[in-house]
Amino acid sequence: MEQKPDAVQEVQQILSTLRVIVFALAAGVSVFVCYVLTTESPDVQDKSSLSMYMAIFAGVALLGRVVVPGFVFGTIRRKIAQGTWRPEPNSSQPLPKTDEGLLMAALQMKTIIGCAILEGAGFGNAYSYLVERHILSFAITLALILMIVAHFPLRLWLDGWLERQKRWLDEARSLHPPEGHTS
Repeated sequence: MEQKPDAVQEVQQILSTLRVIVFALAAGVSVFVCYVLTTESPDVQDKSSLSMYMAIFAGVALLGRVVVPGFVFGTIRRKIAQGTWRPEPNSSQPLPKTDEGLLMAALQMKTIIGCAILEGAGFGNAYSYLVERHILSFAITLALILMIVAHFPLRLWLDGWLERQKRWLDEARSLHPPEGHTS
């Protein structure tokens, strides 16, 4: 399927931005982990169960990561098919006009939501490791950083993903044409 020249440019712009965002989210937790590793643990007389609570928080965050971004993306994709969704304008990039650009903007939103959920749990577990020095908190933090990094969009899978999403849009539009059109 041939893409229009402006679609290629829209995809590349959003892809570049998304890469920076994912890198920054992973780097934020990583830098805090470096701080935690180079800082002495405060003397805590009463070893609380913060690490247990943060482990539970990580589990809830993983569950939220599985459900929330997919729900948001599915809703946006249906609105793209209906022609009723536009991303919020920002000053750094023009609004996408093609289906590919809109899908990339939706992917960007989905990725930010998913990474932010994991990032919060990562910071919480890193703090727990700072306070209590439970190795489980450290391991959970590293796992969460790797899960954030796994969101880094590679062109290798992106082209196939875009084709599948475009096919879904075409099917949705053929099943539910916009108001005023009859087939």
